[in-house]
Amino acid sequence: MHHNILKHKNKITSISGLLIALGLIAHFIFANTTISNSAFKTTILQRLLSGL
Repeated sequence: MHHNILKHKNKITSISGLLIALGLIAHFIFANTTISNSAFKTTILQRLLSGL
């Protein structure tokens, strides 16, 4: 029982780590583009996340 909880916790940690990494990558991409429309950025980010 305890082992299953540990495995589940590791899965959550890796997923959240992946999302943080994706967020950072997206942030750098957006920071380097001239696109200033936040709504457009949000749409791209949502498409990237739904791709997971």
